[in-house]
Amino acid sequence: MLWVKLPGSLGEGVWAWLDDERRAHKTTCTFEDVCRIGTAAHVSEKALTPGPPVKLSASERLLPPLPSRPGKIIGIGLNYQDHVDETGIPHPKRPVIFAKYPSSLIGHRDEIVLPPRSISTQVDYEGELAVVLGKSTQNQRVTRDNALEFVVGYTIANDVSARDLQFGGDGQWVLAKSLDTFCPIGPVLASRHSVPDPQTLELTTHVNSTL
Repeated sequence: MLWVKLPGSLGEGVWAWLDDERRAHKTTCTFEDVCRIGTAAHVSEKALTPGPPVKLSASERLLPPLPSRPGKIIGIGLNYQDHVDETGIPHPKRPVIFAKYPSSLIGHRDEIVLPPRSISTQVDYEGELAVVLGKSTQNQRVTRDNALEFVVGYTIANDVSARDLQFGGDGQWVLAKSLDTFCPIGPVLASRHSVPDPQTLELTTHVNSTL
């Protein structure tokens, strides 16, 4: 199941994305509900509102397919060899963990606002697979074997970064990655069951319509 979140023009809320023809059906769910029931392979028909699906226009604005303000946005830096090589940084012995503030979130195709040049002149992009947790890991033992039980689904994120803030001076990773609009995400949330093996996904990134 694929989920999208729309603003008020068509009825604010969570919609089930039905097919590549951009047909969607409004549901009675919130994304908090999706996270609670997201381990199910399919949404119950009872969650769909009466009436036919709607075909969304290509210009229809989509909100981040997440609860309104997620508690945490956590990133793993330098997590594949090609990226490590291009930075010239030695491969870390342990995962490099950083956070992005929820205020950096914007929707699919929303505009990324560049900071004044007095703050940064080296804004960079990184298309990433985002893993959305639907079940709290607090006071839980998460292992390699049960980790996916906590995952509700997957979406796409652009980990926008101000490289001069990240690697210059005192190396402020969170500051460099948390400026407003620096976390575009979406357009859809794909349920875990619809993506049996996320390792086989191929990601592409477009900047101003250029691959």
